Amino acid sequence: MSVDYARYRDPTMLSVSSSASLPIQLASALPSSSEYNLPDSVMTELKYRLSTLSPPRPSLEIDLPPNLRRFHSLRKIRFRDLPLRIQCPNCHKYCTTNLRHKNGSAVWLSSFGLFILTGVFFWIPFVTRMCKDVVHECPHCHKYIGRYRRL
Repeated sequence: MSVDYARYRDPTMLSVSSSASLPIQLASALPSSSEYNLPDSVMTELKYRLSTLSPPRPSLEIDLPPNLRRFHSLRKIRFRDLPLRIQCPNCHKYCTTNLRHKNGSAVWLSSFGLFILTGVFFWIPFVTRMCKDVVHECPHCHKYIGRYRRL
C-alpha cells in the first residue's frame, strides 16, 4: 500500500498554533494499525515520517504559472558599453548580452557641432561607435534587455 504524504491533511491539525507541537499532534492523531490492517513496521515508519515533516516554506513563485512569473531584481542594473552577464527577464536564462549600437542624441549633437565647425565632417559620428547608444539584447530570445545612453 502506498501512502501519499504530500496530500495528507489532518483535520485536527487546523487548530495547531505552533510548529513545536506538530510531531506530537500528528502522532497522536493517527488511527491505530488495526484500522488499516497494516503491519506494525509500516505504521511505525508512517508515524516517524509524519512526525518529521516540516511545515511548507512560503514562496513567491511556487503558486504562479511560468507565464505569469515576473523578473525581480534586488538592485538596479547599470548598463555600460560592455556585455553583461545577466538573467534575461523574458526567458529567465543566464547569458552574456549581445550588443547593438544605435544612433542616439550624442550622435546628432556631435554631428550638428561638426557641421557648424567644419561643414564637411558631420558624417563621422554616424559611422563610429564612440557616440552611439548601446542596446543590450538576450542571445537566446533576442529580446531587448536595456540601453546605455551616451547622453
